[in-house]
Amino acid sequence: MSDPIFQEEDSQLYIRPKPGGGRVFRVTLRADQQRLDMTYLTQVSLPDGRLHDRGATRPTPDERAQIADWVAAQSGAKGGIDHPLQSAARAMQAAAEWLDTTATPADASAASDDIFAAMNDLRNALLWRISTNDSGS
Repeated sequence: MSDPIFQEEDSQLYIRPKPGGGRVFRVTLRADQQRLDMTYLTQVSLPDGRLHDRGATRPTPDERAQIADWVAAQSGAKGGIDHPLQSAARAMQAAAEWLDTTATPADASAASDDIFAAMNDLRNALLWRISTNDSGS
């Protein structure tokens, strides 16, 4: 059975929230290699949406529009009912930011097996639920 995540090559933005803004990555699905590539593009400041481009890769005009949409959505993101998957996503984003900025190699190693197992479990549950919904169950 082929993996539905890797049906075709595609790119999209992933914005990892952090205090005062977010880090913006271009995620490219490589269908032929069944992998995701994440390319760091920029940081975005809240609430003004100012971009802090770094490195050789810059956001395209379409990506800049998507970032502006994300910034606008953040102003209305406070409050409301929290969905468990939204909480999980925010916790994973916060953990990634902590790993990038604060953690030591020992910190990262200490929980890696548990994290990989939980991520795999969540991925499998998501794929199962999506496939049961697609089949009309």
